[in-house]
Amino acid sequence: MTRRANARLAGLALLLYIALGIPTMVLLNGALSGHGVEAKLASLAQHLGDARLAVGAPPPPARSAMAA
Repeated sequence: MTRRANARLAGLALLLYIALGIPTMVLLNGALSGHGVEAKLASLAQHLGDARLAVGAPPPPARSAMAA
């Protein structure tokens, strides 16, 4: 690859990193709000879906009617 192609690829990677990083920061900051460890854990428990989405974790498996 030429220098120009490498520079374009690096620029695209940087823009993609920024574009994906900002929403992740927003979601995690909301999920981890609070002062102290207890408050942060309680907030995380209330916003678990946002935290999973921010880190790219798969959703939990669906519970079957038999397990309930």
